[in-house]
Amino acid sequence: DSYPGPLGQVVENLVGNAERHGEPTFALSLQRSGDAWRIEVSDQGAGLSADAARRVRQPFVHDGSAGGTGLGLAIVERIARQHHGELQLLPNAPRGLRAVLLLRDA
Repeated sequence: DSYPGPLGQVVENLVGNAERHGEPTFALSLQRSGDAWRIEVSDQGAGLSADAARRVRQPFVHDGSAGGTGLGLAIVERIARQHHGELQLLPNAPRGLRAVLLLRDA
């Protein structure tokens, strides 16, 4: 394993998805906001519609041509819930996707 535990896997999955499905420029940030840690990965790719953002959270939903198993975001969402958090997939204006993971204090 190249990641240190479940939170490392979350970051690896989010960054891997951005690289696989998005386009440069990529950004990764970590910040504390109120009672939550905020991990954000963004790209300048085509982004996702609201419907597609809901679908890609389901296991095995993926673009076979881009590789992957379709488990990455389902795993991220499961780990987020285990840490009192949530995953948001938002537009990155003017172009791209922002994957925002909020992890709240227990």
